[in-house]
Amino acid sequence: MRWDGAPQRSVVMPPKRKNKGKRKKGYGRAGGKIGPPTQQQAAPRKRKSKGAAKAGGMTAYKRLLLDPCYAPMTHLPGLTTTGNLLRFESDFIIGEGAGQTAGVVVWRPGGMMGGTPEAVNTDNGFIYAQRAVDTDSWVFAAPSVAAGNTVATYVPGYSYLQSNARAYVCVAACARLMWPGSEQNRQGFVFGGDAPSFALTVGAPNYTVAGLRATAPKSVRMPANDFEVKWRPGTGDLSMQYPGSTGTDYEVDSRTSLYLGWSGLPAATGVRIRFTAVYEYLPPLVLGMVPPMGALSVSGENPARAIAELDKSNPQWVYSKIREYATAGAITALMGGMRMLNDEL
Repeated sequence: MRWDGAPQRSVVMPPKRKNKGKRKKGYGRAGGKIGPPTQQQAAPRKRKSKGAAKAGGMTAYKRLLLDPCYAPMTHLPGLTTTGNLLRFESDFIIGEGAGQTAGVVVWRPGGMMGGTPEAVNTDNGFIYAQRAVDTDSWVFAAPSVAAGNTVATYVPGYSYLQSNARAYVCVAACARLMWPGSEQNRQGFVFGGDAPSFALTVGAPNYTVAGLRATAPKSVRMPANDFEVKWRPGTGDLSMQYPGSTGTDYEVDSRTSLYLGWSGLPAATGVRIRFTAVYEYLPPLVLGMVPPMGALSVSGENPARAIAELDKSNPQWVYSKIREYATAGAITALMGGMRMLNDEL
């Protein structure tokens, strides 16, 4: 009842609109679109290049750097010519002489192939193997190869490239050191790494096995399986060259050498060394082989960026196995995600 006695009317509220705040689809201001459908411009779709490599992703070139022994071979990115691809290996034992317990072997996969291995201080040194010595404090006054051996004994593909290549470039390489004796006698230390070639030349001041071991990026006890170092190409290693050429000191110094060392081994046991390299080469026309000068497949990748991305995923990729590299990369990504989450919190 109202105050004047009249009956109270019931007021029915209209139902709430479920699409409140939403605009109807259509044209004009209500639909947010202007003009008929024929006048509407669709946003262009961005196409991804099939050949473009995803930043940070695994590419064929990175796989080959990580696994020169077994990964599918691929051409060196950035070259304007493409050559034939071949994988070479060499295997030898050094340091098994009487009383020898230590030694060093140095290999320059992308270096000059002319001259003798003793000429490492100039422009011809491709590889030199220090004669295994009696103790790790022995001073190396000059490099030399083991008695009775030649450069071809150590260098994978040396004889073939000298005879069949007009120009060549090393795409990937690795060096492995293995214990050749019985398991119960396994002892000693091994070390190795990559270094600019000029840092490994001999001459005053000379170096010793102990000195190299102290500065080596990796030094461990003699492993049961193998000790492996992968090649990190230098600036001078990324272009083709003539096998018998003799370059300048700058060209040699801009290349990267691999080195392996050992000490504290039982006398006259030695070590087994295995070198693996993938070379891209151009044959001379006199052999009747047509040089592969066809169209290139541009990947958008360059060696420097590929190496930098490998470093970012795992700074120890040069010394890691494939499984170890993948695990380290996953841990790095996980830690990066945790840091981002911590920053947001």
